[in-house]
Parts: sequence; structure tokens; C-alpha cells
Amino acid sequence: MDIYHEVGSDIQLDSTNDLLFVFDTDETNQRIMRRLLTNKSSYIWNPEFGASIPARIGRTLSVEEYRDAVNAITAAVLEDDDVLKDPAPEINLQAIRNGFVCYIRYYNKSNTEHDTTLAFEVT
Repeated sequence: MDIYHEVGSDIQLDSTNDLLFVFDTDETNQRIMRRLLTNKSSYIWNPEFGASIPARIGRTLSVEEYRDAVNAITAAVLEDDDVLKDPAPEINLQAIRNGFVCYIRYYNKSNTEHDTTLAFEVT
């Protein structure tokens, strides 16, 4: 259980103005996004945390850059304990102006019947 907080947004409150908590797949999605969008060495108490995906902004999405980004994203997603390792997560990137869109498909331990999809832009 964690506090509901999507990257780039404020902490959420429930209907009684108490902190809203997040569970299951939503919690896993928030952890994955936090890891992907945090640059390494940003957290002084855990300098290895993060995948530094925002550091890729402005790079040309060459074949090598595509492969490196997919590998970094896959490794970061697999670090989450609630992501099933088999089947492995599927990562696809689509080039857009000044960046790319990242699509992640994975299976969560709390819901092995259905896959979970995340999508976000890196611009």
C-alpha cells in the first residue's frame, strides 16, 4: 500500500480529505513510472534508483538508441517485484516530434489473467 501519487501530479486526497491510497495494478503502474522517469543519482538515499528515461529527450531515435531505450525500460520494469518475469514485458517505442511514445505491456502478479498496458510520452 502506498499513497496515490502519479508522476507530475499532486498527491491525491479521498472524499474526506485524507490521503488517498493506491493498491494492486495502479500501485505497480505508479512505481514503474516513478522508476522510469527518475534520473539515476537523483535520490541521494538510493543513487542507483531510476532509469533516466527523461535524459533521452532530444536524442535521435536511431536503431541503436531504440534498442538501448527498450533495454533500459525493460530492465527497470522487471525490477518491480509485482511484474511477472514470464511472460516478459513487451516494450515498443514510437518516434514523435522531439521524443517518443513508450508502450509497455506486462502482467501483474495481482492479476495474471489480464495484461496491463502503460503508455507515456518522452518529449
